[in-house]
Amino acid sequence: CSTYSPEFVVSQPLYFAESYIGAGARYFTGTMKATVTKTIGPASVTTDLVKDGTSSSEYLFTGVNFKILGAQGLRLGIEGSFDFSGYHSMGMIFGLGF
Repeated sequence: CSTYSPEFVVSQPLYFAESYIGAGARYFTGTMKATVTKTIGPASVTTDLVKDGTSSSEYLFTGVNFKILGAQGLRLGIEGSFDFSGYHSMGMIFGLGF
């Protein structure tokens, strides 16, 4: 499976937080393969089932990261996204900033 996810982000860093908004797209392509073996008595038949597929989705997102220890260090944030294929999300982010 291969995934391509370009994003365009605009942010505004402040002393205590950094807010951002953006838009992106996801493009997936891949192959599913399964081998099926059927045995009847002494005879055995093996078949490979293969299916290629692609999918794409566009989304919008926004969030804010709060600086816990000043200008550098720990970050705690909240982010939400709206996906045009119906996969919406809302969550928290924890990380490091430099």
